[in-house]
Amino acid sequence: MLKRSVCLIVFALLVAASLPGQELKPLIVVASFKVHPAKSEAWLAGVKKIYLPALEKQLADGAILAYGVHEDFLHRAGEPNFEAWYVVPDYTAMEKVDNALDAAASEHKESMGQMMDAIDFDHHSDYVFRTVIGNHKTLPAGAKPYWYFSRVQVQAGKNEEFKKGFEKYMKPTYDELVSSGAICGYDLDVEEVHSMEPGWHWTAICLPNLAAMDKVDAKFDEMIKKRGPEEQAAVMTAYRELVVAGSHRDSVAVSRIFASK
Repeated sequence: MLKRSVCLIVFALLVAASLPGQELKPLIVVASFKVHPAKSEAWLAGVKKIYLPALEKQLADGAILAYGVHEDFLHRAGEPNFEAWYVVPDYTAMEKVDNALDAAASEHKESMGQMMDAIDFDHHSDYVFRTVIGNHKTLPAGAKPYWYFSRVQVQAGKNEEFKKGFEKYMKPTYDELVSSGAICGYDLDVEEVHSMEPGWHWTAICLPNLAAMDKVDAKFDEMIKKRGPEEQAAVMTAYRELVVAGSHRDSVAVSRIFASK
C-alpha cells in the first residue's frame, strides 16, 4: 500500500528541510487513496499498526525528513480522499524507506488484507515530486497541521521564468509568514517523475490551524497594496503570460498522521 508510495502532496504536502551551508531539494513521495468513509478510521489504524514503526525508525535514522497522512478537508465526489507521504533527501534514501515499508507489509498480511478492503484501487495513484523552493519550521511532536495546496500549469519552456517570479514576488511574503509563526512553512514543488501533463507546479502551505489562512490572506493583501495598482497590474500580466489559462486549482487537507525532523 505504502509499498510504492511515490509522492503528491501532497500533496503533499510537504516539509522541505535544509542542511547547513547547502540548499536541499528533497523528494516527496506520495500515494493517494480513495478510502470508503465508513472504513477510514480502520484504514488509519492499519497504517499506524503496519507502517508507523518502520516510518519512525527511518525518521530516527535520517532516511526520512518528514512523513504523514492527510485527509481532504473539502471532499470531491469520485476523487481520492487520503494521501500518504514521506520526504527523503535523495533516491538512495527513497529505496531504503521503500524496502522498509515492503518488509513491514509482509509481516502483517492479514491486516494488509483488511486495509485493502477499505480502498478503491481504481482511484489510487503514486507520485514523486521535487521541492524547488521551501522554508519550514520544525513542528512540535503531536502537531496535526492543515495544508493549503494551490496548483497551476506553467506553459512549456517557462518553468525557470515562473520560478524566478515566485522568488521575487511570493517568497519574501511567505518567508515573513514563516518567521512570524503565522504559518509553519511552505514549498514550491514540481513532478520529479513525470506522470501528468508537463508544467504543473504546486505551492503547499503548512498551517498550524485553519484560521492561519486569515493571516496569509491579510499579509498578501498588505503586500499587494504596497505595490500599488500599476505594479500589481504588471505582475498579473506577467503571471498570465506564464501559466495555462484556467489551470489554477486549490485544495485543503488536514493531517491525520504527521511527524518531522
